[in-house]
Amino acid sequence: MGKARLIAIAALLAAPVAAQVPPAPIADTRIIAANPRDIAELMREKGFLAELATDQSGDPQIRTGFGGTRGNVWFHECDEKGEDCRGIELQIGVIMDHKLSMDEVNAFNAEARFAFLTLDSEKDAILRYELSLAPPGVSAAVLTDTLQAFEEQARRLMQIVVKHDSVSRTERVPR
Repeated sequence: MGKARLIAIAALLAAPVAAQVPPAPIADTRIIAANPRDIAELMREKGFLAELATDQSGDPQIRTGFGGTRGNVWFHECDEKGEDCRGIELQIGVIMDHKLSMDEVNAFNAEARFAFLTLDSEKDAILRYELSLAPPGVSAAVLTDTLQAFEEQARRLMQIVVKHDSVSRTERVPR
């Protein structure tokens, strides 16, 4: 058999093998706000507390903690039955003896990755992160990154609280 013929046969044999290789499996599940249980389950997998509940308006809520303090995952843009939600908000509120100045809030926000710090009517700190989870949603990896980024920002805020307040009046939760 000639060399050219052997190469042609080898190429024909190799082509079907390459074509038969199955595509790589989808690496991640898509997460949407309409499935709060999936979000709670992912949070637990990643080491967060995650108690599924319902807020005062009937929308889903996940009671959790970030940065060592109690927090929530609020569900937004839900229908009248509290279903088919389209977004979430990660949030912690910190009651502080030392009230942050607007300069401190602005300095925090200038360095924050996606999270934003505000003050409530009593000048206590509220840290938030909003994320659209309307279909097609995001991958579990993106939501995990979001949770970890918010955790880092919550820890940073708690460092400021501890620095200014001898005893924080926030309710501490394990992480």
